[in-house]
Amino acid sequence: MLTAALDQIAAATVRAQAADDVGTLTISTTPSFAAKWLMPRLIRFQNGHPELDVRLSTSNALTDFKLDDIDLAVRYGKGRWTGLHSELLLETERFPVCSPALRDGLPPLRRPKDLVKHTMLHVTTDEWAQWLSFAGLSGVAWNRGPQYSDAGLVTQAAVEGHGVALGQRVLVADDLAAGRLVEPFKLRMPGGAAYYIVTLPGALDRTKVRAFAEWLRDEAKLTSARV
Repeated sequence: MLTAALDQIAAATVRAQAADDVGTLTISTTPSFAAKWLMPRLIRFQNGHPELDVRLSTSNALTDFKLDDIDLAVRYGKGRWTGLHSELLLETERFPVCSPALRDGLPPLRRPKDLVKHTMLHVTTDEWAQWLSFAGLSGVAWNRGPQYSDAGLVTQAAVEGHGVALGQRVLVADDLAAGRLVEPFKLRMPGGAAYYIVTLPGALDRTKVRAFAEWLRDEAKLTSARV
């Protein structure tokens, strides 16, 4: 009797593990991280794991893992979220970026003080004031210029030549590598926050969640080595 019961438990465990190898994997992150970093890379994970259907949920609000049935999130912050497991994924820096045409046009953009002659692009809450102080600049009207609700939008506006954005290294990495954006002067301010892999405690023990986290780590290494 005991042997039969143990066999049934073992069989149920195998079935549960097998079920976790297939099906749906639900990921949550911000719209900007999804558009500018995750989406261009996600096809590589999907090609390597055709047994999983990836569902991507985007929001700037904090994820409610249980209510929204989220397997894993990538959050931007300081890595401290009560009741959750977090792991550093990508550190970031802030620095001005613009299109090559804007940098080389009239007036050119060669030195930080040239910013006074150009349109500065903003997100709702940005760090232009901090960066200008970091660069030792004063007398610059840092809050002038168009404002966008999302960092991905302001990055795209810079690609289109609308002005100079304060780029976040992670979000501008692909545009810099492709030449759609340039860094007119090398003066990077360390970021006050970073991107983290965030899960419920124990979630990384699940096969599909662990596989996605491992893939994220590998992709993050490639990004860090490039920009």
